[in-house]
Amino acid sequence: MLRINESAAEAVSAYVAGWSVSRRTPPPEPAPLGWHVASGLAHEPERYVPVRGTESDVRSLAERLTTPLTCVKFAGSHRDWRPTFGSEWDDNPVGWFMTKRLTHQSVERPFAGELAVVADRDLVTAQIALDGQVVASGRAGLAGSWCVPDRIRTSEHHRRRGLGSTVMQARCSTPHSWLVPSVLSWTLRLTAAVSTRRWGGTCARRNSE
Repeated sequence: MLRINESAAEAVSAYVAGWSVSRRTPPPEPAPLGWHVASGLAHEPERYVPVRGTESDVRSLAERLTTPLTCVKFAGSHRDWRPTFGSEWDDNPVGWFMTKRLTHQSVERPFAGELAVVADRDLVTAQIALDGQVVASGRAGLAGSWCVPDRIRTSEHHRRRGLGSTVMQARCSTPHSWLVPSVLSWTLRLTAAVSTRRWGGTCARRNSE
């Protein structure tokens, strides 16, 4: 029987905690199969992140959720899990879920510019400015011994110069486990009239009327 791989539970739980720090949402709360975050975002009022459970468990969870734009995220094979979700769900972008052990090291700077790193308790932000203009930025939420990168952005005309990598390295340059999160994700449909482009690959729940 298809089931969520519990060997990834620690990393996925760290992802949820670090993501909530980065987005300044309420902290994750224990929920059936894993975690619940009251995201409170316009495009995502809440998300559920299972870290255990069978196909039947996940299907039951999905069937119970009715709040428009609720998101379900977890680590697994998209091909295997997609049939578990009904037609009222649509895919968010699918990516890779990776971790890497970090060691303390100086930040390489393959550019002529200014690197600024700011730590605010459990949130670390970094940005690179060239000629007074911010061309790359990112943030990381710290969750215990984990560092969770988030919102890594580089200006279009400054890409492929190592700036994004430098931002990543600057934000997590302490002995944390490095978590690069990208998990399977589905979002409830809202109405048949909403364009998927508005939600950047996510959709909303179709009204019953």
